[in-house]
Amino acid sequence: MAASMNNISFIRPRVSLLEAYYKKINGYYTEDFPGVPLKFYDFVNGAPNNIPFDTQSTNGTRIKVLEYGSRVQLILQDTGTVTTENHPIHLHGYNFYVVGYGTGNYNPRPQYSTWSILPT
Repeated sequence: MAASMNNISFIRPRVSLLEAYYKKINGYYTEDFPGVPLKFYDFVNGAPNNIPFDTQSTNGTRIKVLEYGSRVQLILQDTGTVTTENHPIHLHGYNFYVVGYGTGNYNPRPQYSTWSILPT
């Protein structure tokens, strides 16, 4: 496994996802990609001292269907707390903004005053 999102490691299907979607070819993906991680990872009290028993991701080709032109907010957290990742994530061909960064567990109701907001 190279990487996972929300505890799902992507498996490349034999047919492209867009082709399967537009031609309505069944069996190459499911539309049940979770909106939040399936398993909570405690960045504060977790590894390397208290590694959870079940940290493995599941394999699958799950997607989230979005309306064309939708705006998407991604919260990315690197679970490589024992060693650093040399290339944890990159994006090509998209318009995106990094609006903040930090450490610890993600709080969906944040204290914005504690964020390290990047200058525009």
